[in-house]
Amino acid sequence: MPSLFKKPDLTVCKWISRAQRILRAVSNNKNATGGLEIFEKNISDLTEAEKRISTAIIRVNHSGEIAAQGLYIGQALLARDDEVFEFMLESAEEEVQHLRWCIERLKQLGEKESLFTPFWLAGSIAIGFVAALPGDKFSLGFISETEKQVAEHLQDCLRRVSPNDSLTIQIMRRMQQDEIGHGDAANNKGGLNLPPLLKVAMAGQALIMKELSARI
Repeated sequence: MPSLFKKPDLTVCKWISRAQRILRAVSNNKNATGGLEIFEKNISDLTEAEKRISTAIIRVNHSGEIAAQGLYIGQALLARDDEVFEFMLESAEEEVQHLRWCIERLKQLGEKESLFTPFWLAGSIAIGFVAALPGDKFSLGFISETEKQVAEHLQDCLRRVSPNDSLTIQIMRRMQQDEIGHGDAANNKGGLNLPPLLKVAMAGQALIMKELSARI
C-alpha cells in the first residue's frame, strides 16, 4: 500500500485556486432549494406513520449529502492529478443537487435537518483529507467504496418507504443511480480495492451518522 504520508506536489497558488473553485461550487448549499420539478408530483396523503418514516429517511440522506460534500472537498484539495480534481469537483456539484432535493422535501414534510449537520460537514472534510493522503488511487478507491455503501443504504430506504410516497421514492432512486455512477467512475479511473477492516470501519461510522441524524 502507498505511504500514508506521500507528499502531494501542489504549490500554494494551486491550493488557493482549488479552494476558490470548491467554495464557488458549494457556497450555496445551506440555503439551496428546488429541483423537485423534475419529478412527478406526489399527490398521495401520508399517514403519520408513513410521514415519520419518510422524514427519517430524508433527514438521514440530507446528512449523507452534507457528508459527501465534505469528503469530496477534502479529497479534491489533495488530488495529485488535475483530472482527479475535476472528477471530485464535478461529483461534489452533482451532490449539491441531491442536497437541494433533500432540503426541499424536508420542508414539504414540515421538518428540519439534523442538528449535527455542521459536525458531519467538518468531520467529513477531515476524513476526505486523510483518505487523499496515500494518493489518488487510494482516494478513488475510498470514493468507490463509499458510493457502494451509499447505494446499498438507498436500496434499504426504498424497501422501507411507503409506496404512497412516490416523491421520496423517485428522489431515492435518482440519487442511487447517481451514486452508482460516481462509484463506477472512480473504479474506472483506477481506484484501489480497500482493506476489509477499513470497509467495516466506514460502515460503522456511517451507521452512527444514520442513527443520530434520524433522531436529532
